[in-house]
Amino acid sequence: MSKIQSNDSLRELNAKLLAEIDELIAEDKVKKMKVKQELKARIELEKNKADSSVENVRRDVKITKIKAGIVIQNEQNNNTIGSNINTMNSKTSESPFGNIQVSDYVVNWLNIEVRRAGDAPSDDTIILLVSTIKRV
Repeated sequence: MSKIQSNDSLRELNAKLLAEIDELIAEDKVKKMKVKQELKARIELEKNKADSSVENVRRDVKITKIKAGIVIQNEQNNNTIGSNINTMNSKTSESPFGNIQVSDYVVNWLNIEVRRAGDAPSDDTIILLVSTIKRV
């Protein structure tokens, strides 16, 4: 009988151990699933980070091109303004308005308008300017 009892107790122990093994396997599966999900999330974040970096580089390149274009355009405008000012200075002796005295404020205002327009002042600007100046 003792042999039968020992076989029965071994079977019970074996059943308990198998149940415990099944629980551990189930816990392990849950842990593996969590690790896989975390890994997928990290990979997705890294992918998004890489995509964002590429997009940022593209934007930086576009911004650099735009800034370069602005610098070139400003240089061209400065050259145009310089030639327009020279043209205006050479034509002042032929002015139909005669000898006039212009305040510094008006000269500064006119210079600002010329810079804004990027070209010689418009007829409206000249008419407004003439209406604000004093004849000597």
